[in-house]
Amino acid sequence: MSNKSGICSRFCCGTHSVAWCVLKVVVALFVLCAVFCLGARMGVRRSSMMKQGMMGSDSMMYMRGMGDEMMRGERGVMGMKVMKMEHMRGMDMMANGNASGTTSVFGSISKIENNKFTVKDNGAVDHIVVSESTTTIMSSTGETSLASLKVGQTVEVHGMMAENGALTAKMVRVFP
Repeated sequence: MSNKSGICSRFCCGTHSVAWCVLKVVVALFVLCAVFCLGARMGVRRSSMMKQGMMGSDSMMYMRGMGDEMMRGERGVMGMKVMKMEHMRGMDMMANGNASGTTSVFGSISKIENNKFTVKDNGAVDHIVVSESTTTIMSSTGETSLASLKVGQTVEVHGMMAENGALTAKMVRVFP
């Protein structure tokens, strides 16, 4: 039985039944869904590679130390992971850090006094870090305070170098 009028004549050649046209639409939707799912899986795999630091950019190097905690946040459209604003601020600082004159120090805390702490880097050089009220301190569980820092913890500090040689911290990342 052929249907040469109606909606099938607009989308098909007009010589097939309505069931054949519906089947074509269902197959087309299935193919589109399969392509979308494959693209979403590749996007998840790529973001996983980025979190592991395999992609090589500065901001991804920052994410390498954070693991899944960095990407944990609000769930957006289609279940995709969306970063919280404080994470975005930190990533922006990392990606544009050297261009804007910021300095980075990576090492372990050797001394804490009031709003200052000393970080010993891999070259056994002590760096005095000054924390201000605007300093963002991030741990694997989220934003934290200066009071939660302990001697021996590994940190990555980003900030501006003062004239006296101390580093005024803008962001501190505490590693587990």
